Amino acid sequence: MSVSCSSSLVTSPVNVGGAAPNALYSQGLVVGGMVYLSGVTGVNPVTGSLVEGTVEARTTQIFENISRILETAGSHIDKTVKLSIFLISMSDYTLMNKAYSKVFSQGVKPVCFTEITANSLPKDQF
Repeated sequence: MSVSCSSSLVTSPVNVGGAAPNALYSQGLVVGGMVYLSGVTGVNPVTGSLVEGTVEARTTQIFENISRILETAGSHIDKTVKLSIFLISMSDYTLMNKAYSKVFSQGVKPVCFTEITANSLPKDQF
């Protein structure tokens, strides 16, 4: 678990419709002009269901969901500074990276990037 705290900065919660988290946390917070997002999944905001298909399809949905949250907060995915991606298996890296490369491609500054494998993820995301 990683915790970041602010005792004096004003925070503004960011929530968009669709695949919203439970009432215990926000999809994002704007703190001091920086937007922080909670974990974003490959759930289609219209159906509320996990996108069927490949890791690439789910990763594409994740980036669409991230974009919606950032735009609601007044930002854009091109302004991303740090990205952490969690996969269940490193064998999914190539397909995840295909979707990642479509979003963070020519003309977009490189981001700090961490990819981690985990034993399990909510709703068996990958």
